[in-house]
Amino acid sequence: MTKFKLAIPANLLLGCKVDEWLEIALRNQVAEITLGGPINYKLPHILFRAKSLKHLDCDDVEIPYYEVVDLVSLEYLHLRDVVLEERMLFHIISSCLNLKELVLKFCPSFKNLVIPRHSKLEDLYIGGHVPEDGGKVILETSSLRSFQYNINGKNAPWPIISNRGLLRNLRHLSVTSLSITGEDFSKLLPELTSLEKLKFIGCHMLTNIEISHTQLKQIFFLECDDLLNVVIDAPNLKKFKFYGYTEPSLSITIHSQANCNIHIYTYAWYFDTDGFFKLKKLLKGLNSCNVLKILFIGGSSQVS
Repeated sequence: MTKFKLAIPANLLLGCKVDEWLEIALRNQVAEITLGGPINYKLPHILFRAKSLKHLDCDDVEIPYYEVVDLVSLEYLHLRDVVLEERMLFHIISSCLNLKELVLKFCPSFKNLVIPRHSKLEDLYIGGHVPEDGGKVILETSSLRSFQYNINGKNAPWPIISNRGLLRNLRHLSVTSLSITGEDFSKLLPELTSLEKLKFIGCHMLTNIEISHTQLKQIFFLECDDLLNVVIDAPNLKKFKFYGYTEPSLSITIHSQANCNIHIYTYAWYFDTDGFFKLKKLLKGLNSCNVLKILFIGGSSQVS
């Protein structure tokens, strides 16, 4: 058996039967398990001693604390609306030495998330709720290739990086509602030597930002409505996208052979003389691009 997938209706409580079915699947060396069920279904201990399991995807379940976690083959762990203690989350991450991808969506019960030094984790996604007040994401590993910190609600602090250089292998960084300024990012950028894709969403503390990076290929600013000035020197940039209420003063320097696509979406109910001056200034700030698309949402003006 390679895959076991079970969706349990919320009004149908079959906890004991699910335990039996899981046991059968695990006896047959199942590699991938997908479970979705009522919030009061507790994953049994046998599941966390499954040496054959490579992919575990859980939705609306509870994970109790177990002393023994022996998921030696686990590579992908996806948890959505899952209740688990902080110590159990750390126990899983610390024990699963081959874990490559961790996805946490709307799992609000942990406070601190620590990615230990020995971890081989490459892809980390934290979405939905921010960790509890005072909580932190602490990175101690240099293995990360993709980090998406997409939270809701209040602005969250930037994760703690225990040592300089731990982000040298990061290629994709996406942050939402992060309390980060342009000055903060300028200090961080030299450590992101391999970064190729950068996305800011709803980061309202960003007002002025300068980005100089030779490896960057994609840059996105989405709903960063306090952004005033953006200066980009990225010779290999392939795609730039801005989406917001007011377009900032924008300067982008790229190689003429980079074939860069630039998309700017901004809200405007009418396009007056000031609007044309802003557009002229914007076009002056773009030295070369393959495709330029400017869309004024809410009005009838569109430039391509």
